[in-house]
Amino acid sequence: MFTVNITPFPTHIQQKQDWISIARNAYKVKLAIKELKQKEVALINHLKDLSKNESSKGGGFLFSKIVNKGRVQYSEIPELLSIDLDKYRGTSTESWKLEKK
Repeated sequence: MFTVNITPFPTHIQQKQDWISIARNAYKVKLAIKELKQKEVALINHLKDLSKNESSKGGGFLFSKIVNKGRVQYSEIPELLSIDLDKYRGTSTESWKLEKK
């Protein structure tokens, strides 16, 4: 029901050493962040276990349990199937992704 309009952008081949060096460094940082995020998740899970899945505090730290409501599954609302929701969309956002090929 919902479609995302992806406009293909041209891909420019970069051969300048400064561009390649910055891309390499950004990718290294991306990998380091991923590794740190995995460590953070493991430590948070350990804290959850030690806290018996309840908010806790100690040593100047506050560990809070936060529960967010789930997203509305618009595609499962029959009344909305005939409505064009695009006219209610906010402005588009731009994002960038760095991958190693």
